[in-house]
Amino acid sequence: MDSRFGAVQWGSVRFSAVQWGSVGFSGVQWGSVGFNTVQCAFVNFFGKRDGLVHVSQIANKRLNHPNEALKEGQEVKVKLLGFDDRGKVKLGMKMVDQDTGLEISEAPAEA
Repeated sequence: MDSRFGAVQWGSVRFSAVQWGSVGFSGVQWGSVGFNTVQCAFVNFFGKRDGLVHVSQIANKRLNHPNEALKEGQEVKVKLLGFDDRGKVKLGMKMVDQDTGLEISEAPAEA
C-alpha cells in the first residue's frame, strides 16, 4: 500500500484504498493452493493473482514446510493481512476455520 496516496499496486492493476475495500477483500476469501516453496505457499484467490501465505500463517502449530499441511490444488480459506514493501499480497490461514470459513477470534494455545 502506498501510504502517500492510499493506493495498492497489485501487478499492473492499481486500486485506491476505497476501491480495494469496496471489492470485499477485508474478510475471508476462498482460494486454491498454487505451489509451495520452503517458506510459503502461493494461493490464487483473485483471478490470476496469487497471494503469499508464510509458513507461520498456515496453522497454529509449527510447520517446517508448507507441504506438511497444504497440497497443490487444495481449496483453502484465507484472510487478507496486508501488503509487503513491494506490494505483494500477504494472506493468512491460521485465523480462519477451514471447515466453516469463519474467522477464529483468538488462536488456540499450542500443545
